[in-house]
Amino acid sequence: MNHQRRERRPSVPSKSKALLCPVSRSPQVEAPSDRSSLPFFISAAATHESRACIHSQLSHAEPDAPESSPVCRRRPKTMTSGDDARGISHQNLDRQIPAHATRDRLPSAVRKADMSIWNVLKHMVGKDLTRFAVPILFNEPLSFLQRLAEYMEYAPILADAASSTDPLRRIELVGAFALSSLSANAFRLSKPFNPLWFETFELDRSEDLGYRFVAEQVSHHPPVSAFHASSDDWEFFGNVSPRLRFWGTSIECQPKAMFTVRLKKHNETYTWEAASISIHNLIMGEMYMDVNGTTTLQCRESGYQSKITFKKRNLTQITFKKSSSWTKSGPDFHFEGEISHNKNKIKALYGSWATFLASAPYATFYNKETHKAWVSAFHKCLEAKSDDVPLVNGSEILWKTYRKPQESSQYYNMTYFALSLNEKLKDPTATERLPPTDCRLRPDMRLMEDGDIDSAADEKHRLEEKQRAARQRHKEAKATVAPSWFEPENDEYGRGESWRFTGTYWKRGFGACQDIF
Repeated sequence: MNHQRRERRPSVPSKSKALLCPVSRSPQVEAPSDRSSLPFFISAAATHESRACIHSQLSHAEPDAPESSPVCRRRPKTMTSGDDARGISHQNLDRQIPAHATRDRLPSAVRKADMSIWNVLKHMVGKDLTRFAVPILFNEPLSFLQRLAEYMEYAPILADAASSTDPLRRIELVGAFALSSLSANAFRLSKPFNPLWFETFELDRSEDLGYRFVAEQVSHHPPVSAFHASSDDWEFFGNVSPRLRFWGTSIECQPKAMFTVRLKKHNETYTWEAASISIHNLIMGEMYMDVNGTTTLQCRESGYQSKITFKKRNLTQITFKKSSSWTKSGPDFHFEGEISHNKNKIKALYGSWATFLASAPYATFYNKETHKAWVSAFHKCLEAKSDDVPLVNGSEILWKTYRKPQESSQYYNMTYFALSLNEKLKDPTATERLPPTDCRLRPDMRLMEDGDIDSAADEKHRLEEKQRAARQRHKEAKATVAPSWFEPENDEYGRGESWRFTGTYWKRGFGACQDIF
């Protein structure tokens, strides 16, 4: 722009108020222009930052971004454009800067790898990539535990769910929270650092957002990460044991993840497992990620069930509509689903996993003509890279994402939330309160964030060798070494082995922590 407007400095949000701001944009998300990083499948917070928002300090933030909740509590007003006789209208998802933003960039931008992905992966076809070290230039300066913490970006949705008196509304919102974590992965193509055994990450937002989060790497082979988050109103916990396999031109990602949310006042438990993800075009073309299969969320106490199916690209359109840019290689983002009670389908769920989730009466959305018109309108918006999204009349937007930093593509396509995860704590006493195993203290990631790639690579190698030596000593001594903050148990819902949070972490007795760095 030729002229700039002064940004409004938002007020400091209260603990009880949802702080997240909706984002914008159509299902289209800007793609990175290079292929210098290795794709990864999952996400998932600023820690100890100032309670005052710093919108006015973000040098490249877009002006005049108002605050609002990530949950739209009202049905959208009559659309101003594109009203359709088949019941489709269009709405702009006015993208916002989140209230929790503390910085819009890292100290150093992405440095392109001087080697091809094929040269790195060609000997790993059909193998589990989690067992192999990759060159550091294919990483981003975050640990996988910090990626799990990205689930908390839209945590106020859980507070809204906990405050609702309607069980249908509650499962809508918990489902929106479950889906929201996928949005951080859109075009997030760098691999997080594999956590070292016993590595931890904490996110204490009890002062402003009312919750605390902690994660620990509880197993090395196979890799298993466990986490627990809680507030006065809810608990959210789970464990993830990712498997990544390389198939020549694509990577198949099976998260093997189970998640649970408990709403304390309602004595309700919601369970779901993560969908698989595939990353395509590793060798030629533009790399992109698709979410595969169906995710089912259940509340056993209320009898409600939410099911979402992630749609794949239409091969017929790809083959025969070569003039359409949408039919070229790239993600679809499209998902559809339903909420049912005792097998009675009540609500339809639909949208883009990269940007928004909407609900509508089931019979309205799945009317043959209306559904066909919505799918067509969705892909037209995707092709046009429009700021508008199509909605079935009578819909309610349950969740929509934040705006990304203007120069996000130069910083691993991170969100504002992700950019703050490894930020140095400004309060020295806060750093002193961390255990010596916290990700923020990991030297290779810190060096990489600061742009010292050669030293970061040396440190990464040193830490990996130190971990191997420690495991060998334990093996020779026949010593049993257990995680500090989680204990194994059988999942009460029949999903296999899970990890229970002991609750002792927040007592901050860190004297017995392992020396891993």
